[in-house]
Amino acid sequence: MGLPLVLERVTLSRIRSMLGDISVETTRLTTDLNRFTDVGPVPVVASEAPELMATHQVSHLRDHGRALQSGVYARSTEMLPSVRTELARLGMEDPTGLFTVFCLVPVGIIHHKDVRDPPRSWSELAAPRWAGTVTTFDMNTIYALLRIGMRDILGRGADAFIESMHFRGTPMNVNHMVDAGEVEVAVMPLPFGQASRQGNVRFQWPEEGALVVPNVLLLKALPDPRAVETGRYLLSEGVQRMMGPLGLIPVHPGVAMPRLVEKHNLQIRWSGWPTFVERLNLTKLVPPIQG
Repeated sequence: MGLPLVLERVTLSRIRSMLGDISVETTRLTTDLNRFTDVGPVPVVASEAPELMATHQVSHLRDHGRALQSGVYARSTEMLPSVRTELARLGMEDPTGLFTVFCLVPVGIIHHKDVRDPPRSWSELAAPRWAGTVTTFDMNTIYALLRIGMRDILGRGADAFIESMHFRGTPMNVNHMVDAGEVEVAVMPLPFGQASRQGNVRFQWPEEGALVVPNVLLLKALPDPRAVETGRYLLSEGVQRMMGPLGLIPVHPGVAMPRLVEKHNLQIRWSGWPTFVERLNLTKLVPPIQG
């Protein structure tokens, strides 16, 4: 289980109870799980495969082809509910049925409230004014996501912009730095960008659209019924209702979106699973070491 931290806190106890004697292994955002950690690959031997995987890790997502060809995993969309119509239209349904999206994490720009003329788009963020000052958290997930998304926007200029960024600690660390005025602008997930201790952080939905981290479920072929039940629990209306206030995009059709997502009409940058997986496998995952 690699759930968004804000969601894990309110669901993990129930999940452990539902799974009974099935062991639960969690992946946490710690200093041991940073940009140098390549989590994976997904096991493709039946005896090693988990009954259920919930993940956003790029090392898992890029293994889509291997997992599909192995035959070890189920077409989980045959056992789990479909995503809401708006997301299906955007290509969030995996055409192979292997991955089932259970939530999306929007990623945009945050800035200290006193910054004059803050960047309102990814293009503005990459302008000379902010060169060498932009910060984000220290994980290969965000690094890979930026390399994929920013190339669409900046073309050849994307690599230089990303290499100039500062990768510093956890999302909470970066939030605190912006809140304290130590950092003016940063790239952050909405759950960590919509609130702060001193109230100094502002989240900007980029004009070109927010990048998104897909959080997916992967079921083993012929899974334990308790694993299927757990997947359905994460997709249930009750759990999905918790997501909006946390800044996560729910996939349940009867659940409201986060306020900012509704305000910006679900404007996200997503080219569909085949394109995303292809680009992910062509992308270097580890940023340069910074002193």
